[in-house]
Amino acid sequence: MTHETILLVPCFNPLKNWEVQFYERYQEFISIAGKQIPVVLINDGSSQSLEQEVAWLQNRIKENFYYLELTSNLGKGGALKAGAGYIDSEYYIFTDIDFPYTAKSMAELLSLLLSEKGLIPGNREKEYYQDMNTFRSIISRLLRSLNYRLLKLPVNDTQCGLKGFDKNAREILLQCSTNRFLIDLEWLLAAHHAGIAIKPSKVQLREGLQLTSFNPAILGKEIFSFLKILWKYRVLHSKKN
Repeated sequence: MTHETILLVPCFNPLKNWEVQFYERYQEFISIAGKQIPVVLINDGSSQSLEQEVAWLQNRIKENFYYLELTSNLGKGGALKAGAGYIDSEYYIFTDIDFPYTAKSMAELLSLLLSEKGLIPGNREKEYYQDMNTFRSIISRLLRSLNYRLLKLPVNDTQCGLKGFDKNAREILLQCSTNRFLIDLEWLLAAHHAGIAIKPSKVQLREGLQLTSFNPAILGKEIFSFLKILWKYRVLHSKKN
């Protein structure tokens, strides 16, 4: 069966009582969106059992709840690709397990997707950086500058954890090789080169949200991933043209 719209939510070792927050925020989103939107929860190889929490959600959301359990931790990119390939839909939207953006932001992004199609990345306002630690803020701002100046993307906020996309953008996503943090960057570059329409939608964080800290140890791996993406989409692509 093909759905009109599917919500994808990856997770890895979520915090205690996550299922209650998940259910409440999911219900808030579909209430503002004004339609039933099935949700796919993708367990990205969590080391803890989610059996009871998943059963609790299944009992409440019923036929609009799907669960995909990956045997190993693939990372954000791998989980998203697995979820997008798991179920057929005309449109998709994804967010993080804690639903960090307001339900209104999610509904507005979905509305823009249904009217414009293509790939709709969330675009975070300047206020996003106010509650962020200095190190993470510097990394985020630097990447946004590189996206615009070096990679020539039509949007500079590639890493927002809220995006919507149609079936054509889905096929681009499934072809991306990145499995972790920079999946968004490769996907946007690939979609841009493929002529997929990209239009950002302004989003706002929920009040009182505590941002997770960025592990500096991961930075080295992500720099290597960034250089690979840069070579593929700016150097090799330029040579072909």
